[in-house]
Amino acid sequence: MNYSSHPVTKESRQLLRKTATHAERKLWKHLRNRQLDGYRFRQQHGFGPYVLDFYCPSLRLCIEVDGEVHDIEENKKKDESRTEFLEKNKILVLRVRNEEVDQDIDGVLVRIRKFINDMKLNCSDPQPPNLGGLKDLGGLKDLEGLVRKNIWSLAPYSSARDEYSGKEAHVFLDANENPYNDPYNRYPDPLQRELKQRIAKLKGVAEDMIFLGNGSDEAIDLPYRIFCEPGQDNVVAIAPTYGMYKVCADINNVEYRPVLLDENYQMSADRLLAATDERTKLIWICSPNNPTGNSFPREQMLRVIQEFRGIVIIDEAYGDFSQQPSMRSELSRHENLIVLNTFSKAWGLAAIRLGMAFASKDIISIYNKVKYPYNVNLLTQQQALKALDDPFEVDKWVKMLLGERTRLMAAFRELPTCQKVYPTDANFFLARMTDAQKTYDYLVERGIIVRNRTRVELCQNCLRVTIGMRGENNELLAALRQF
Repeated sequence: MNYSSHPVTKESRQLLRKTATHAERKLWKHLRNRQLDGYRFRQQHGFGPYVLDFYCPSLRLCIEVDGEVHDIEENKKKDESRTEFLEKNKILVLRVRNEEVDQDIDGVLVRIRKFINDMKLNCSDPQPPNLGGLKDLGGLKDLEGLVRKNIWSLAPYSSARDEYSGKEAHVFLDANENPYNDPYNRYPDPLQRELKQRIAKLKGVAEDMIFLGNGSDEAIDLPYRIFCEPGQDNVVAIAPTYGMYKVCADINNVEYRPVLLDENYQMSADRLLAATDERTKLIWICSPNNPTGNSFPREQMLRVIQEFRGIVIIDEAYGDFSQQPSMRSELSRHENLIVLNTFSKAWGLAAIRLGMAFASKDIISIYNKVKYPYNVNLLTQQQALKALDDPFEVDKWVKMLLGERTRLMAAFRELPTCQKVYPTDANFFLARMTDAQKTYDYLVERGIIVRNRTRVELCQNCLRVTIGMRGENNELLAALRQF
């Protein structure tokens, strides 16, 4: 028995959004933003082509907004198949009227909370039923259903420091280490606990929601290994963007589906979602984007997160240079969100190779199962801790780089060989030149290296210029003025 007898298509999704009542939109806004008492609801097709329900899988609770109140007997007469499915799967229905939502939304929320409390159900038990032909408008599939079966059941390697991580002992004879050359003879903390404590305070995220890896590239590769079945699943990404998303897809034998940005390098949530199908596991969004430099509208990214039933990964490698707030603040509301960051850019620590992933503790626990036991070495951990002692120094660097960015971009606009300088929120900018290859070759001859992006889609005749120190930027400008 299908929850809905009406097939769901891209057109019907769009029609459903357009025909949703003001009350339905208002209630969804509050359910989405508040996640009542930790329970997450998702938009769902109801029992009609234009019907919208709000369903909580962990509670088996469906909230229906209707223009009139239907008692149980009337509802049975009206739609016996619906009642049969609800009873069979033990799904309860709470009906609220349009005028209730419009006139007293707080009262409706209180009523929903009381109903949930009366149900006396644990949010992690029972498992949601199989809804057959029903397809959601958004929300994460159950995590187990997304993760590769062999990874879900994987028994991770247990290292000596996993089995004992205390500080009370003083004789360590458990890890086959050489007793000489302290401290480099000892294996590092496999979970980088001290470093995560410091990062958690800085980023405002719980320690168990942080993964640290060998550069962001490890945090990019692991989702393929965790979620994507080689030769079967696919991922969707904006284009142009950071090339490692595709490289990791190719390495893991996963289909990569690029979705072109528009002529202003802006993304479309509709186009990204339209490129997905039932085998799409990941959507990649780099914001600020590399190589274009621009950030994407928050509402567009949120739409993708809310409406895609797989994992959405927002790469904020350049986020420290942007005025746009981090998407980390959305983690508590969206269990299908992973946010990446790095110590390589604003922190000036590209050489130590330290990347970060922020996600729900359930996703992070799977990251930790799949990673190599000692993936972040002691020297990297020590250098990162040292840098965290003085975050104000990083703030000073960022402020100086932003000032230089403004100056350098303005100077580029005055160059006769520069056709356009694109807006940026990163520590670089993209400039369209009259002849990018000739300009690049000319600069190389003078020992100045920028990045020629002319072979990248939508970036014909474009150079990507990283913001350097003032003297380096002056040398670049002096050379270009003589070109």
